[in-house]
Amino acid sequence: MHSTTAPRRSPWFLATVVLVAACDTTGPANQSQSGDATDSTTAPSVADVAGQYHATTFTTRPESSQGTTDLLAQGATLTMALDTAGAATGRLFVPHGDENGNDLDASMAGTWALSQDSVAFGQDADTFVRDMPFVFANGALTGKSTFSGTVGRVSLSRP
Repeated sequence: MHSTTAPRRSPWFLATVVLVAACDTTGPANQSQSGDATDSTTAPSVADVAGQYHATTFTTRPESSQGTTDLLAQGATLTMALDTAGAATGRLFVPHGDENGNDLDASMAGTWALSQDSVAFGQDADTFVRDMPFVFANGALTGKSTFSGTVGRVSLSRP
C-alpha cells in the first residue's frame, strides 16, 4: 500500500503565492491604498521621488486575522531604482515564493509614474508591485493592497 501526502507549506509561502497569483485578476476594485500624506501641501516632484530604494517592510497577513508574516525575515528582498526619465530597475526575490514553491526572482525593470503623491509601476514581471499603489511621503514609498483575502504591505526606503 502506497500513500502520498501533500508537502506542508508554511503560512508565509502561502501568503506570498496569494500575492503573486492574485496579480492576474486584480483591478481597481480589489485594491486599497494607504500611506501617509506628504508633510507639505505641495506634491513631490519626479526629482524628489527618483532614487534608490530597498524594502524595509514587506509583510503579509490574512485579511481576517492579526497574524503577520515578515517576508524580509524569511529572506525576501525588494530593490528599486527610479530614474528621472520614468525608468525603473530592480529585483524582487522571495524564497519559495512562486506558485510552484520555487524561489520567486523577478526583474523590476519597467516604468514608473508620479501623480500627486502616488507612484505606479509598469513592468513585464507579473507581481504585486505593478498592482499595488504606492504613496511617496517623508522620502519613502509605502504601499498596501489586499489580494484574494491577503493584505500585503511594503515600505521602500532610501539607503
